[in-house]
Amino acid sequence: MYPEEAKRAGVEGTVMLQALVLEDGTVGDCRIVQSVPGLDEAAVAAVRQWRFKPALSKNVPVSVWVATPVKFSKR
Repeated sequence: MYPEEAKRAGVEGTVMLQALVLEDGTVGDCRIVQSVPGLDEAAVAAVRQWRFKPALSKNVPVSVWVATPVKFSKR
């Protein structure tokens, strides 16, 4: 969710995260790689709700880090 205060202030941009996708497709951890002040917490909160298709190694689900951009735009 786009923070109202950031939207009113005209803050836009893309927060780059690294998300640890667990064996069940949920997000276990997030690390901010490229920050946009005022939007970082909202980006992490959004990605933690996402569900991914787990990576496989020899047909067994494994945890992996994935690069995840979260774009905020008033348009």
